[in-house]
Amino acid sequence: MKNLLLLSMILIISGCASFGEGVTTAILKKQEKEDLRECRIDGKSFGGLQANFTESNHSVKLLMVHGVGTHIPSYSTQFQEKLSEELGLDEMSSHYKEIQLVNREYPEQDLECLE
Repeated sequence: MKNLLLLSMILIISGCASFGEGVTTAILKKQEKEDLRECRIDGKSFGGLQANFTESNHSVKLLMVHGVGTHIPSYSTQFQEKLSEELGLDEMSSHYKEIQLVNREYPEQDLECLE
């Protein structure tokens, strides 16, 4: 009786393993197909920043936000320098601002700060 039970368990477990392997293989093969979905962007068009600098004498502030993925160190500095060069900007604010991020639902959670 014990041998029959042991044999049954071995057959069931090996069946689960081959089923799992089949599912995994199918998922991996499906991911190899080209993604043909189209990107959709909603909202008003954006004419760029140049008009804000040339049409008025007021200050223009730009907040750069990036999220998805990882970025190399000094990524934002490189972006800032390239943008300044392209727009012909020759002044920088001497004010340094840190904004502490707070989660209102979980105020004890440390979200670091924006610099």
